[in-house]
Amino acid sequence: MATLLQDFRYGIRMLAKSPGFTAVAVLTLALGIGASTAIFTIVNAVFLRPLPFQHANRIYVVDRVGNRVGGSSISFPIYLAWQKKGGGFFEQLALLAWWNDSTLTGAAEPERVPIAGASTGLFSVVGVHPALGREFLPEESRPGGPNVVILSDGLWRSRFGGDRNILGRTITIDGWAHAVVGVLPRGFQVPIPGMREAELWLPIRVPLTSDNAANGALLCLGLLKRNVTPVEAEAALTPPLSDLRREFPKMFSPNERAHLEPLRDFLAVWAGPAPLLLFGAVGLVLLLACANVANLTLARGANRQREIAIRAAIGAGRAQVVRQLLTESVLLALVGGLVGLMTCYMSFNFILALVPAALPHVGAFEMDWNVLLFALLLSILTGMVFGLAPAFAASRVDLSRSLNESDPRAGLGGRGRLSNLLAAGEVSISLVLLIGAALALESFALVMRVPPGFDPKNLLTFNISERPIDRGEIKNRLIFYDQAMARIRALPGVEQVALINTLPLEQGWDLLFTIEGGSGSAPSGEALDADFRAVSPEFFQTMRIPLLGGRGFSESDNASSVPVVIINRAMARMFWPNQNPIGQRIWIGKPMGPEWTEPSTREIVGVVGDIHGESLASAPEPTMYLPYAQRPIVEANDSAGVVWRSGRVHRSHRNLWCDFVLGGATNT
Repeated sequence: MATLLQDFRYGIRMLAKSPGFTAVAVLTLALGIGASTAIFTIVNAVFLRPLPFQHANRIYVVDRVGNRVGGSSISFPIYLAWQKKGGGFFEQLALLAWWNDSTLTGAAEPERVPIAGASTGLFSVVGVHPALGREFLPEESRPGGPNVVILSDGLWRSRFGGDRNILGRTITIDGWAHAVVGVLPRGFQVPIPGMREAELWLPIRVPLTSDNAANGALLCLGLLKRNVTPVEAEAALTPPLSDLRREFPKMFSPNERAHLEPLRDFLAVWAGPAPLLLFGAVGLVLLLACANVANLTLARGANRQREIAIRAAIGAGRAQVVRQLLTESVLLALVGGLVGLMTCYMSFNFILALVPAALPHVGAFEMDWNVLLFALLLSILTGMVFGLAPAFAASRVDLSRSLNESDPRAGLGGRGRLSNLLAAGEVSISLVLLIGAALALESFALVMRVPPGFDPKNLLTFNISERPIDRGEIKNRLIFYDQAMARIRALPGVEQVALINTLPLEQGWDLLFTIEGGSGSAPSGEALDADFRAVSPEFFQTMRIPLLGGRGFSESDNASSVPVVIINRAMARMFWPNQNPIGQRIWIGKPMGPEWTEPSTREIVGVVGDIHGESLASAPEPTMYLPYAQRPIVEANDSAGVVWRSGRVHRSHRNLWCDFVLGGATNT
């Protein structure tokens, strides 16, 4: 230990004697170590940090595979059937739901807040109990049950001042009174995009019976019993799917089966490879920094040959020399790591602004002890990597030549080959990074050149929530939305106005359907799925989406007329590759919940151009458009997207507040 301390003290003196070399090396290493630490902070939160739940290793996402519906697609009948069959395998099964933001009114200014749905037992599955109050009761998760809400800790503190008498208090959500029955503990979150930010939790109304068998947008979580394997649970939950297929043959695909996936793995798959690829790219930057500093160290070692020769002449062995030089390298890397860590900390908010909001993660992106330990170990490893080869090279000394100051070859040793190898490595790594950067820029440029499928110029979008007096029957809702659009249409500068249930470039809903008589790519009766949007007749003209065939919607396409549908080009090409889809008939099933209207057979009356659904980077999905007046959805916390073409409307938002609630206005 005394020898090591002596090496450290000597190393500090030697680095202080070469301030120029030390400064350049520290800054170079700080760049690589700081960038690696910043990306590791993200990787840690996404992949490594333990889930903040009790029995996290027994929490599974329970889903079905073998169907043509992408992602999680659990419906109420599936959930109810699994509850009956899964009692011997799960301690609890529960549902989660993504919902639209809701408007909270009351003591303070109205605000839009993120909202999520949970069935009875969800908080028991994750092993979290409300800090105040209780979780939802079974009767509160039934249709017609009392309106109750559970608050997040953040909303409870910011909106209600941390009032411990909040239980039983009534708050207004989208115009409806809800009794507060609980407050979640500080820091609780479900690490799933769309749910992680939830400030309000409402009970999912699970009907005891439903003919909505296949369609759904619910996520099912299960807490597996001890000594039960996922394979055993899957075997028990698959027969109910077969029973439902026999009862609802149009709504299920053959060979569907239950599938269990650990929640941690589910989140990792959702995150995708992007964080790890970025971590790899930053690792190459660190290697480049190591090669640079190694070359600098090699050159410095050549200038220290006389010093090293004197130490060897008075009895220092080669191992001692290598140890001393490695100690200096590790010291250099530790200082570089400290500077990099400080730089990362000071620029962390900027780094977080670059993280996609849809990236699932556990807890906050923060520099916890895992990150600090990573930075320390990385600094030590970096010092070893860039210092080892130069240390061995510098320790090979020719005493007579090195001590002879007049010898022009003194200090050269034979390190030219190593220097050349390091230079070649730097060039290779730089070339890899340059190619990667060029490909990334090309991909970005391609995405920016991708036409969205509509004209975004002077297009304003926002969500609108109806007044509580208008809730209930869809007829009342249509009257409300017609009045709202009339108000908007009368504003100065507004050219066109249209309504859509989910705005473009936002995640929409899927609908199951079958093709009457089949088509070239799908046999009759096979369950298929496509994205769906409910729109007003003016939508395609407002968005300037081209009509490729047939006709658009008109005011005559209402609840009392023949059910119709318009499809996009992607859907026409996928399901009618060599046919004209106009006049074809499709059977559309129920998507989710007891508030959806009856299934119907619809005639395809038009084909329109493609628009990108959720991202410009992905190809347009097969999409069907339904007239808003024939809309098959009546959501409990209903809202709609409004698009209008104008550049002068922002100042008018508050004038509209007295009639309806606006949220999330965006000028594209």
